[in-house]
Amino acid sequence: MQESNPHTLLSPADFADTGQWRLIVYISQRGMRAILRHASDISRQPVEMLDTQWAESDRGLLLKNIENAVYDHPALLDDYATEIILETSRICFVPNEVLEQGDDDERAIFTALYPGGEPEIIAEHLDGMTALFSLADGLDGFISRTLPGARIRSHLGVLTSRFAKMHTQGRNIYADMRDAEVDIVAFDGSRLISASTQPWRHPDDVVYRIFNLLNAYDIDPADASIHISGTHEDRHTVVKTLRQLTSDASFTTLPPCATPLPLAMLLQAFRNG
Repeated sequence: MQESNPHTLLSPADFADTGQWRLIVYISQRGMRAILRHASDISRQPVEMLDTQWAESDRGLLLKNIENAVYDHPALLDDYATEIILETSRICFVPNEVLEQGDDDERAIFTALYPGGEPEIIAEHLDGMTALFSLADGLDGFISRTLPGARIRSHLGVLTSRFAKMHTQGRNIYADMRDAEVDIVAFDGSRLISASTQPWRHPDDVVYRIFNLLNAYDIDPADASIHISGTHEDRHTVVKTLRQLTSDASFTTLPPCATPLPLAMLLQAFRNG
């Protein structure tokens, strides 16, 4: 496991009152990030506690990597209000009325989309629907034991919740580009119509996937506003291409942050309430 330089910007005494801070942890197949965010003063920049990456060859050891990262940084176990965001492409959104009371319905739906094995499925209850997702078997139990009371969320659940409040009129498409994957979320007004994580290699792949979504939902590109964000520099190429093909393409307006963060983590860090 290869680790970057985790650091705090203040002395330990500044964090003695854990009630003044929120802990936000972001976990993906590739690594783990953790920041502290002041609970009441959102003008203060986040304080990074942990930034750990692991090699592609370690993907089968994901749970062990997560456990080691937590135990190597015992400050994560302090009594903070904690939110854990899991980045995963194995996710689906199900209207609440479709789900009945038992877990068997959730499993049947999830395994129909992602067959193979008996994965650990985590449910995140959102406005009018439930996100079903899976990252690493045993992770839910580990979090319950070591970080009791922590709220577990999916990264797409966070994105849909935050994007729904950015533009409540018209049809809006959001695409957030990372290395090899792009999250694409679509709204009709404030109603979510699509959310997925998809692979890409070339900027044209992202453009294609956006237009494929528009076609699937019979949305005229002239009637849609498309918002692009991401850590990958090719986002500039995507916006340039979209501006030649649509009437409204721009970069997503995001809060300024001194430390580059995954988008879901950034939006939660700077949320108002």
